Amino acid sequence: MLIFLLLGFQLGGRTFIPYQIPAHLLEEHGILPNQDCVLTVVYRAGQQELFREPAERVIWLGQQPVLFLGASGFEIPDQVSQRAEVQIELWLDPETRLTQAKIFPLKSGVNSNASGEYLAQNLLNQLTSTNAGYLAQVTNYMANLYPSLDLVGDTLDLSGTSHFQGQATLDSGLLYDTAQEKVVIPGPSNNDVMQAIWQDASLHGWAINGYNHGLGSSGYFYNSLQGNPGSTVEILNAASGPGLLATSVYGRGVELIMDINNPEYGVYVKHNGTGVAGVFNQENISASSAALSATTQGSGFGLTVFATGTGPAAYFLGNVLINGTVSSSLQNITMAHPTQPETLEIQHQVIASDQALNIYSGNVKLTETGNQRVSFPDWFSGVNTDLRFQLTAVGEAAPNLHVIPGEDGSGFEIAGGPPFGRVSWQVTAVRQDALNQKLEYQVEHPKPQLPDPIQADLSPPSKSKHP
Repeated sequence: MLIFLLLGFQLGGRTFIPYQIPAHLLEEHGILPNQDCVLTVVYRAGQQELFREPAERVIWLGQQPVLFLGASGFEIPDQVSQRAEVQIELWLDPETRLTQAKIFPLKSGVNSNASGEYLAQNLLNQLTSTNAGYLAQVTNYMANLYPSLDLVGDTLDLSGTSHFQGQATLDSGLLYDTAQEKVVIPGPSNNDVMQAIWQDASLHGWAINGYNHGLGSSGYFYNSLQGNPGSTVEILNAASGPGLLATSVYGRGVELIMDINNPEYGVYVKHNGTGVAGVFNQENISASSAALSATTQGSGFGLTVFATGTGPAAYFLGNVLINGTVSSSLQNITMAHPTQPETLEIQHQVIASDQALNIYSGNVKLTETGNQRVSFPDWFSGVNTDLRFQLTAVGEAAPNLHVIPGEDGSGFEIAGGPPFGRVSWQVTAVRQDALNQKLEYQVEHPKPQLPDPIQADLSPPSKSKHP
């Protein structure tokens, strides 16, 4: 594996000595990976103290803590850098010495005035147990330490096989902005600021990997030019996997926050293929939560579905539970055809009324006296009021056929019919359950303002480039 770092360092001749700290030494004192840590480093030759650095910062390369001696604190003096062997002591505080070890400045020291290729190769050689993909992180670390660090070159080429895999080409170089106190990448006009290109199809991993162990975000993209029709983030997927995959262990998988003055859609999916534009699948069979939830706190609709083609606007496979009213222009009931179920179906219209009604019916056979008792269930009087009765004699006329309502609401008596005659009965009642009593139903009311079908601009951004 080869690393080529073609950069020009101008640090005034500093010497850097990479030193890898055994991670367990820090963990024993409660310092975990990516936790901020500053150590005091004492340089000795025998019993003589040569130099003391009170604030050498630990940099974490993955799980490995590393010191770049001479980088974050004072410059290493010649009496240290020009020796073949020096003993160092690492102190966490005045009472806690982590370890003591030997370093070899003349052998392992890397001079900042060396050529970029020599400097990069030596850094790699000194960090034998650290993944070479972290050299990009080391470069940014150095840039943040020194306002005078100017990384300007034709190419920053990091070819690795793990964390920073592939090629990263920076046409305008990498600059440290002293006003913003951050590393910036100035982009040329009409060109990409940065490209990460993965050429080796045999490798598995990420072209760009943003890892954050702190409190901030792993990535931030800001499109500040008003009127810019381009996307803040644009993804083109020519592979068989998903174009965007978000895996969340604790927090929300995807959260979109729209400004109060923004009239656009929070999520808009355009599908030109033959598949489904959106699927929400709750795969946890023990969960009772919904696969899709739509809530509105305003006066608009919680969910709108438009069918501008010839197909239906919605299709439900399974039971549908609605806690509220259902308004429609026309309601149909569809049933399987009894003799040609493969090609035909039966469709019936739903009966409408200006009241919320319940209808009950049945057939009875009268007794020898021409009477019969029809009983209601126990719950009947609790949900029904203002009963309306209808009787129809079957097979022969029954001019004296009539109803004797029950006083306790438990049923009614059919009387005046022929002995052993047959009668069809129907009871229509007004609903008086709790929900219906809460609803203020109006037969005549103002026509609601319905939303228009989606008229979105589907044209692509004016600038759309892909490697």
